[in-house]
Amino acid sequence: MTKNLLSKHSFFGLFLGLSGLAASPNSWGVAKTLNLGVVLPMSGGTATFGLETSQGVRMAVEEINGKGEIKIQMILEDDKSEVTDAANAAKKLINIDKVQAIIGSIASSNTNAAAPIAQASKVPLLTSASTNVSITQKGEFVSRICFLDDFQGLAMARFAINDLKAKKAAIVVDSA
Repeated sequence: MTKNLLSKHSFFGLFLGLSGLAASPNSWGVAKTLNLGVVLPMSGGTATFGLETSQGVRMAVEEINGKGEIKIQMILEDDKSEVTDAANAAKKLINIDKVQAIIGSIASSNTNAAAPIAQASKVPLLTSASTNVSITQKGEFVSRICFLDDFQGLAMARFAINDLKAKKAAIVVDSA
C-alpha cells in the first residue's frame, strides 16, 4: 500500500511536468509529437518496480494523448536490471529512436550509467526513484523527483524515534 502510494505521488509530480509541456506545445519549440524514451527494468532482479512504473507512465501518456494537444509516443526499453543494459538502452533511445526526453531508470546504478549519455546528448533525463546523490551531479539535463538517500534516512530515523518511540533498529540488506 505505501509503495503504491509513494509511486502515485512520484508520478503525479512527473506528469504534472509533462502535462505542462503538453499544455503549450508551440511555446517550447518541439513538434506536436514527443518521442519519450523510458528505460526501466522489465526483467531481472528489480523487474517488479519497472513493471509498476511502466504502467504509471502508460496511464499518464494515455491521459495526455487523450487531450489531443500533443501526442506522446512512449518507447520502452528494458534495462534488465543491469548497468550495461541501461547505458545501451539510453544510447539506442537517443541515437536510433531520436527521443526528446527519457524517464528512468529505477535503480541509481542504472540511472548513473544512462545519465552521462543523456547529458552529453543534451536529452533531458528524469528519474522517479534513483536516490543516490550523484545522479543529478551528472549535469543540468539530469533530474529526479524523489528525495535523496540521506534525507530519507534522516526522515525515517526521526519517525522511528519521535513517532514510534523506537530504541533499537535493524538493517536489512539485499545480499545479491
